[in-house]
Amino acid sequence: MPNEPFPVEKPTVLKASTPGSHPVIRGVWLAAWVLLLAAAILFALGSFASPAVALVGAGWLVAGLIAYLFRHARFLAIVDRGERALRAGDIATARTIAAPLVDRYPAFPPVQRLAGLILYPSGDPLSAATLLEAAAKSLRDRDVVVTLVAAYAALNKA
Repeated sequence: MPNEPFPVEKPTVLKASTPGSHPVIRGVWLAAWVLLLAAAILFALGSFASPAVALVGAGWLVAGLIAYLFRHARFLAIVDRGERALRAGDIATARTIAAPLVDRYPAFPPVQRLAGLILYPSGDPLSAATLLEAAAKSLRDRDVVVTLVAAYAALNKA
């Protein structure tokens, strides 16, 4: 793969839009809302089954939320592992950890932050500045600002 900052193989699969989301989780949430809507309709019709349907729908909603939170916690642990590797000076390990995240969630600010902080010491101030600019729009982080200024300075010297 020619000169990619984060070389990864890109399988042809649908990707989740946020770190915690998954097609099954979205399906469970959709089914839960359909069940809750059905429970409301049954309640309006005076059916005795509406509380049971509402209870199942609420249970599915909670189950989807718990699954989402577990996936998001796993994502945050991966980002933290990449930041620890970066702080330890192990750029190669940090790049290895961040590459799948950049491939899967390129527009997610914590991923942009991590990738930008990795790319600058790797010798790619232009890519670092691009990612850090995007991350700085939604994150208030001293490391982002300092590295972004350093990347601008490196680009001005070039």
